[in-house]
Amino acid sequence: MRILFVCTGNTCRSPLAEAIARNLLIERGIADVEVASAGTSAWEGASASDGALLVGLERGLDLNGHRARQLDRDLVHAADLLLAMGPHHLERIEALGGTGKGHLLTAYASRGTQTRPYEPLDVAPADLDAVLDALIAQGAAGNVTIPHKMRVASRCGRLAPLAERTGAVNTFWTDGNALVGDNTDVDGFEAAVRALMGGLPSGAEIGVVGAGGAAAAVLAAIERWDDCHARLYNRTADRAHQLAARFVGIARAVRSADAAVSGAALVVNATAIGLADHSMPFPLDALRPDAAVLDLVYRPGRTALVRSAAARGHRADDGLRMLVEQGACAFERWFGVPPDRDLMCAAVNPDF
Repeated sequence: MRILFVCTGNTCRSPLAEAIARNLLIERGIADVEVASAGTSAWEGASASDGALLVGLERGLDLNGHRARQLDRDLVHAADLLLAMGPHHLERIEALGGTGKGHLLTAYASRGTQTRPYEPLDVAPADLDAVLDALIAQGAAGNVTIPHKMRVASRCGRLAPLAERTGAVNTFWTDGNALVGDNTDVDGFEAAVRALMGGLPSGAEIGVVGAGGAAAAVLAAIERWDDCHARLYNRTADRAHQLAARFVGIARAVRSADAAVSGAALVVNATAIGLADHSMPFPLDALRPDAAVLDLVYRPGRTALVRSAAARGHRADDGLRMLVEQGACAFERWFGVPPDRDLMCAAVNPDF
């Protein structure tokens, strides 16, 4: 029997699945099953990704000899069973003649239970309600990111306390015919601050730039700290005033980015500025010399803000740690057990 695991680039998920399956076959003394992998958009001959190599090593699996292959009709024809990581991979398998032999890995492993893999959905704002209706019908769970966190909160039938406090949802699951929303960004942000500053601030002024769901999570965290207050700036002033009104007593809206960050012990970029280019969300000249800078943006390589702040001697970090921590908290909400955070960090960035 020949089993073929299929993902997109054949450098991460499918080679790991291949290595795990081969190891299990050896452990169980099964010699009449062959396993391999391929990608629907593979760069022929590419090595396994650094993240996959490290995750493999954590599990005693050596992926150093792996080389990516492009999925084609010959590979599909030669396989007896094709296991796809996502629906779009399954569609490609079937387009290449694999109808009847291809299955979603999650559904096959769960003996036919209707499960969905964890996969990105690029949802336009106009399509959000229809997508949420479909996810509810499927009993799905998942995460929410910019720009949908506040709208998803309004669609939830029940909100966890932090989601209700922030008015934003980044983690959801279904209960019957309703969505349940939570906000794990708050705990993720606190974990990132602890790592950056060696603990949580006390009696400090915090500068926050942004007024969306991420900024709401930041303020919900600051609200729990000892005698800390936030100065909030957003280019759309009304949004800053509305968010500050939600956190009366610890937050106030200011008229400029300079006013928000000047003299602050910690400065947080809670906008998407710097995600797609090298734009700066606020001027560094306004920072006090010992200010810490936390950019919630995460992207390959460090953002311009983090690089520039570090070059000036500031403690500075991006949003990768918050990404991992909020994801770990979401995993616990869904499955009731903590994930392996070290493996998550290695998968996100081998140098993390």
